[in-house]
Amino acid sequence: MEKKIIKQGDIKYYILEIMIFVLASLLTWFISR
Repeated sequence: MEKKIIKQGDIKYYILEIMIFVLASLLTWFISR
């Protein structure tokens, strides 16, 4: 995996991606329950 240097402006996009990933995982788990 490449190590990316995260600029201060990119942090919010990084957090946004994590939040979307978590929400998608929860949604999938909730549906397939």
